[in-house]
Amino acid sequence: MAAETAPAPRFQRDTVGGEHYYKVSDKPVAYSVELSDLVVADYDEAGAVRGIEFVGRRIEPIDTYLEKARKATRGPLRQRPKIPT
Repeated sequence: MAAETAPAPRFQRDTVGGEHYYKVSDKPVAYSVELSDLVVADYDEAGAVRGIEFVGRRIEPIDTYLEKARKATRGPLRQRPKIPT
């Protein structure tokens, strides 16, 4: 049985809006957390970083934002309490 490897992280650029997206995983986005005014981290259902969106110019190295995103996770969706409707 071969070990499954994650895709290499890569940058994508929106040619219309000028946003940059650092994609870490191909898993669907389950939720997002704003890390700063112009930086949003996306997470999968397990709470792992899926990608980071930069609106405008990056000020810090990407590793700094990845570390911030890992600390900002809210954890897996299945462990969060349900909000009554």
